[in-house]
Amino acid sequence: MHGGGMNRNTLVNEILKAENGFSSLFSEREEFEHGTRYTDNELPDMHCHNFFRLKNDRLGTIQETVRSEAAFRKSNNQKAVQLEIFDAGKEEAEAYVSPEDLTVHEVMYVEIGNFREPERENKALVEIAAGEEAFAMGKEIDCIAFGEEMRAFAAARYERKKALYGDKHVKLYNFICHRGEEPIGNCDFFIDGRYGKIEDLDVLEKHQRQGYGTEILHAIKEFAQAKGVEILFLQVEEDNGAIELYRKCGFRNLCRNIIYFKED
Repeated sequence: MHGGGMNRNTLVNEILKAENGFSSLFSEREEFEHGTRYTDNELPDMHCHNFFRLKNDRLGTIQETVRSEAAFRKSNNQKAVQLEIFDAGKEEAEAYVSPEDLTVHEVMYVEIGNFREPERENKALVEIAAGEEAFAMGKEIDCIAFGEEMRAFAAARYERKKALYGDKHVKLYNFICHRGEEPIGNCDFFIDGRYGKIEDLDVLEKHQRQGYGTEILHAIKEFAQAKGVEILFLQVEEDNGAIELYRKCGFRNLCRNIIYFKED
């Protein structure tokens, strides 16, 4: 059993519902028999806002879906095709497309009551961005994390999200970690009922492996608990070293999100 006695399939479906809610903050949805298309006309180059979520029982339609998505994205002046198959196996997908075009994201979760508190040193402040000064720091963290070549894109991406931060009807928050005026890291947090999605946890390179990621997660957990959230979840690439941090905090593997990506 998972998630307070909830069976695995129910938990997977509830988390997928929250994922769909998050994607719908930025993207228009089109429903099809075999899945859902998401399109963000404001940020057409943001791949995770412009993708097709294929139902996991329709894997046999991957090649057909890739072709139809390529045609649609081309008509929309987009160069990339991204498909996501939630709760699927990479080996299953490899039967239809090249393994080189696939990435595996581990979907991990923890019940609030089982969140473990690793040793913390409280050497930085973590707070929810509010006001132009805090938003400016949050944007700068994103720009540094993306690198100079991607600065303009990172800035536009942050501004896209900033329009929703603090909207009481949306429940999307940007947590920033800093020491005085020195930016350290940030993370987005989205609440959907009793579920809380942790998204884009970034600690700037020179501050990594110093406990700041733990500080950010702790602050999110405290906030989430006060808001009545019962389960925290996130996605992380299977070879990302941050998985160990999440496990230390009590996160467990639930399923996988298989991502197909191809760019012209």
